[in-house]
Amino acid sequence: MPSPLIVECYREAKRIGDHKKNSVAIQRDICLFTNTVKATSFGELSLLSVPKNVADPYIEPISWGSLTPFIKNGHNPKYKAGDNLSAAAATRIIGGMGGHWTCCTPLEAGEFVEWACTATMLVNDLADPSKRHDRFKLRANTQCVRLVLNKDSGQVEAAELEDLLGA
Repeated sequence: MPSPLIVECYREAKRIGDHKKNSVAIQRDICLFTNTVKATSFGELSLLSVPKNVADPYIEPISWGSLTPFIKNGHNPKYKAGDNLSAAAATRIIGGMGGHWTCCTPLEAGEFVEWACTATMLVNDLADPSKRHDRFKLRANTQCVRLVLNKDSGQVEAAELEDLLGA
């Protein structure tokens, strides 16, 4: 069975490894950093489930109408709302400060992925660089620049990658 390959989709900073919180503007006014960690449809957080309430969590409740139920792409619309977590969110960011700011990141757990907080990762064997994880490969300083689709099925067949360090 082939191992998944994890690569960057893009980077937002000009310098590799740069962090938004280190910018001069945010150092002068930390309030500007708030939008980076807010759970919005354009932010770094994604909902893990459809919230128990019926209003869209991204808009004001007054903007919602009962004739237009909220179904988020990727979620099962037949799933019982009572079984969901109330607007629980996580990041799928790997590296940088993504996992730090949201305190929730994917963690290898046998055949499954479980969500773990940063404190768990610091004491877990994932924090030990001598441990090998053969279930996936991580390409650091690599950016995905294009996805190659199968003409018949429309599914991703390959990815064109670029080495950000130019090596």
